[in-house]
Order: sequence, then structure tokens, then C-alpha cells
Amino acid sequence: MATYLITGGCGFIGRHLTQHLLSQGHQVRIIDNLTTSHANDLPTAVDFIQGDCRSQLLLEEYLRDADGVFHLAALNSLNQKPPQGITAHEMNFGSTFSLLNCLQRIDRQRAIKLVYASTAEVYGNPGFLQVSEDHPTTPLNSIGSDKRCSELQIQQYSREYGIASCILRLFNVYGPGAATGSHSDSDSDSVVSRFACSLVQGRPLLIEGSGHQIRDYLYIDDAVGMLSAAMSIASEQAPLLNACTGCGHSTNEVARLLSQLHHGINLVMQAPTRASAADCLIGSPQRINQVLGLTSLTPLALGSEKTLARYQGLLSQLASQQAC
Repeated sequence: MATYLITGGCGFIGRHLTQHLLSQGHQVRIIDNLTTSHANDLPTAVDFIQGDCRSQLLLEEYLRDADGVFHLAALNSLNQKPPQGITAHEMNFGSTFSLLNCLQRIDRQRAIKLVYASTAEVYGNPGFLQVSEDHPTTPLNSIGSDKRCSELQIQQYSREYGIASCILRLFNVYGPGAATGSHSDSDSDSVVSRFACSLVQGRPLLIEGSGHQIRDYLYIDDAVGMLSAAMSIASEQAPLLNACTGCGHSTNEVARLLSQLHHGINLVMQAPTRASAADCLIGSPQRINQVLGLTSLTPLALGSEKTLARYQGLLSQLASQQAC
């Protein structure tokens, strides 16, 4: 049994990771400022505190006798706004810098491993398909830039202070429980979840631009498995891995797939394409498959079916409650 801290643990990925770690018999602590999430229905076994992940005192308290930390805290969408008086850069990079300084002091006494959830947005608009970890990083937006700065800082601290770490560049993570706000293309706000939610509510599917944009969709259970396994390979070399499937699907493909699964004819509405959105972003899974020994991942069709079923179940549950 181990004790893990999850920063930003009340978000989509954090909640699924929490359930996974608890099922493995581990203890879980969460720090989250609840800017873009909520603490409703957290398992009673979780030690949760609402707070700022940049706070050294808070981090030191929750890292005391911990075995590792999953650093998920960040604004992962350009639509998400930080609390008043704080910039997105302060939240995204500032929390990483504070955490590293804290680990550097604590590590002198005992080793605490770090797994960092970065993003495929660091690649910007890649020059070829199946982007490897060695592809140049040219972020198109502030999220990608902040994440890349955090990666570099983690690698530097690992070399200089011996902090055992691992960095995962998450591609488009989707599944039950993901945020469903419109006009988003972040790691934890997938078009799959947005479309599924729209379908069960009878709303039109909102497609940005032509719908030809291609993304690498990673089901939440697979993403959580990768994050969990990454803790075991964290080292002073700070290995960096693409968390992806290697398969690309256009937005139009996703819309057709979910419409077929929903057995209905659905309206489609066009929206302007974001200037900071890549045309095609597919990762190469070769390195992560070799390092973590991955054999199979959830196909988009199956993951979409599970996601749609979950939203249909929630809608039925809500209807039953209202009927009572």
C-alpha cells in the first residue's frame, strides 16, 4: 500500500485516477482549488482539502510521508478562467514550480516520486503524422507553452536534485465524466464526451470548422492505467512519454460514430475554428508501449459506446428523480 497526493484530483482525470488507486488499496490525498471542478461525491476514504497548489505550506503538509504525487492541477482549456487576481500562467506553471521546490527540500530526507500530466498541445501543429516524443515543440497557445515550461523545469530538477519523475503527454482523453463545454479541445474536455452529452439531450452537434481536424482519442481507463504505471518508472532521467493510441479520427468521424450508436438522425451546427487548434495531432505510442509493456487499448467505438451509455444512464436517473 502506498500514499499518493493528486493535485487537481477533483477534475475528470483526477476522479478516475482516485478510484483506480483506491481499488488498488492505496491511500489518496487531494488538493484542489475547485476553480473548474467540484468535490461532490468524493469517496469518503479520500483526504481532501480545498486549497491552492502553489502553497508551500499546504504541499509540505500533504506530501509528508507520501510515496508519490500525480500533478494534474492546471487550467486545461482556454475557456477555463483562473480565480480573480491570478493568471493562468501562475496556476499552470506556478503550481509546478512550487511543487518542485517542495519536493527538492523533502527529497533530502525521503524520495517522493512525481508523475506529471502534460499535454500533446506542446507539439503545436506537427509536421508529420504519428508524432514521436522527439518532435520539435512549438505550442500554438498558452496552455501548451505553460506545460512545456513545466516539462523543462521538471527535467532540470530531476537532473540537478535527483527527483524521480515521469512526464506523460496526454492526447485527447475522453470518457464518462469529462467536461462537456463547447469550443474546447483540451485533454480533459473531449469532443466525444461533448457529442455524447448533446445526443442524449437532443441538442445539435457543434462542429468547429470543417470537421476534418484529426485527433488521437484516449479512453479514460487507458489514460489512468498509463498514469498509474508511470509512477513505477519515475526516475532521475525523467522519462517523457506520449500517452496516446497512435490512431487518428476526424471530428466528423466521431460525430457519425456517435450518431450511429445513438440510432438517431441529429442536426449538426458549424462553429468557427480556433486559431490555436492543430489540423492533425496523432501521437506515436511506440515508446510508451515498449516502456510500460502495453498490449491493447480501448478502440474509439467501444469507448464511445461506454461514454454514451453513461450519459444515457445519467439522463434516465435524472428523469426518474424528477418523476418522484
